[in-house]
Amino acid sequence: MNSRKSGGKPYTHFIGVPVGDDLASLTEDCRRWMGERYGCKSGYRTEPHVTLIAPFALGADDAVEYDVEPADAFGRTDSRSPRDNLARILHEAIGALDSFSAHVQGFGTFGDRTIYARVVCDPRWDAWRSAVWKAVQAGFPGMLPPLRGAFVPHLTVANRDVPAGAVAPALEYFASLGLDETFTVGEASLFEFANGRWETVERFCAC
Repeated sequence: MNSRKSGGKPYTHFIGVPVGDDLASLTEDCRRWMGERYGCKSGYRTEPHVTLIAPFALGADDAVEYDVEPADAFGRTDSRSPRDNLARILHEAIGALDSFSAHVQGFGTFGDRTIYARVVCDPRWDAWRSAVWKAVQAGFPGMLPPLRGAFVPHLTVANRDVPAGAVAPALEYFASLGLDETFTVGEASLFEFANGRWETVERFCAC
């Protein structure tokens, strides 16, 4: 995942779900294997996660829609930054969601471009993504692209720099690991692009 531009603006943030330490360590081991065997390194400085809302551009002048009484709004100036307002929205939206157990089993690919650990689809993933997208969209109209297609939750192992002919042998090796794990989906992270990498800047817990 990188900070490529959207509508002329560089991507600044995305929202992801962190995984447990054991699963994160296994994902890092798989990334390391791809790096040593095939030279892959794209996205390896970003901690393992399941992307919930893809990268978007949050500008310094982005407005936020407030649901307040006129008397409260009269004469007041909100000095919070767009990121502060986004954090408020995420705190409320994710705090209203229920935690659940997610299942990770085996590996898959998006063509010859991406290799990932397969997170088993579950309606609760769709509920989380939809709720967070709607909350952010309501606060920052037009900032997020529309949700298109079925949600395919996954943990990226290698992306964009997988060399030709590497997918089949990589999948054969990863299959030998017998990946079959669970982790709790109980929080989401706001990632921000800074200093040439995506970094977690805040986490938000579900009830």
